[in-house]
This record gives sequence, C-alpha cells and structure tokens, in this order.
Amino acid sequence: MVTENGWSANEEISADGQVHDPERIHYLKENIQGMGDALEDGVELIGYTPWSFLDVLSSSQGMDKRYGLVFVDRSNTEENECKRIPKDSYYFYKQKIASYQK
Repeated sequence: MVTENGWSANEEISADGQVHDPERIHYLKENIQGMGDALEDGVELIGYTPWSFLDVLSSSQGMDKRYGLVFVDRSNTEENECKRIPKDSYYFYKQKIASYQK
C-alpha cells in the first residue's frame, strides 16, 4: 500500500477563484502509471493514498508549502475564512477514481 505520497508547492488562489496545480497532476499521473506498471509486473498493490486530501499545517513550513488536493484559504499569519477550494488535481483524481475499471 502506497501511503502519504504527494507533491508540495507554494500555491495561491488565481484570479478566476481556482487553484491550478499542473505539477501535482503530472506527479499523480506518473505515480499512477508506475503503480499500473508494478501491477503488470505482479506486485500485489492494494491501495494508494495521496498526501493529503486537504492542505495541512506543516511543522517546518507552516502553510507555505501545500500538499492537499483541496486548498485551505489561510496563511501562516492570517486565518482568513479557511474556505476549502478543490484544486485542479482534486478534479483530476476524482475523475481517475471514477473511471477505474478492474
């Protein structure tokens, strides 16, 4: 089982109100492809859990680096409203899960 596998980046809400994270999508695609290759090679892979669903507070970087599929609108100094905004990677991963065929 692959757990806590993720991409961190400095991210902001863009002018359109969304959070665009193409690097995370690329990272997810590459890891999903790698897991598919491993399965074809006979690896008994039972699950994958990206790190993390929501942006989380890091003990070393606060909210500067973000890991989640969902942006939490706050910073190291401002709590703001803590609004949750699904990132592009959220929609990518949601579609990937929904389209899975065994």
